[in-house]
Amino acid sequence: AIRLKYSKIIKVNRREGYPASRTSMDIPITQNIVAAISKVSDDEPLLIPTYGASLPVFHFTERNKQPLLIIPVANYDDNQHAPDENLRVGNLWFAIDLYASLFTMN
Repeated sequence: AIRLKYSKIIKVNRREGYPASRTSMDIPITQNIVAAISKVSDDEPLLIPTYGASLPVFHFTERNKQPLLIIPVANYDDNQHAPDENLRVGNLWFAIDLYASLFTMN
């Protein structure tokens, strides 16, 4: 009866996955990383405390009790995971500067 009543209906079968994790934006390591990013960027960093992705980062944050931050460097239109995935050369140079700043931060 429900399928006849509604033309657009879906059924979601949930499977077991891994839990989400979050790292506080207020802890010292996060602030140090934001400072390192600010040193090499002309723009203020965009801080997103929750990021949608299917990465099993809970191994670090929950099991190992360590903070984890994801710092993307790809261009917004990189067609990630597509056959025409790309990275602009300017983003590559920025990433080199960024990681040099991160690896030399105090």
